[in-house]
Amino acid sequence: MDTRIRDSLVMTAFYQAVGREHPEKGLIDHTDRGAQYTSHRFGAVLAHHGCQQSMSRKGNPYDNAVIQSPSIAP
Repeated sequence: MDTRIRDSLVMTAFYQAVGREHPEKGLIDHTDRGAQYTSHRFGAVLAHHGCQQSMSRKGNPYDNAVIQSPSIAP
């Protein structure tokens, strides 16, 4: 294990999700502004799969609040 989340980890998770779900082009990948998500390598992976990258606004952690709320989970 590592003490940091590296872009290779999020890319591996993304590849697994794409392999399992087969999303159509135009998928929106919304994340925070962590270095692993803002890396050029991860951006290239998203572009290669026809995904649009979306991030929280700088200094506004509430952008993700709705999706991360346990009361909304399926």
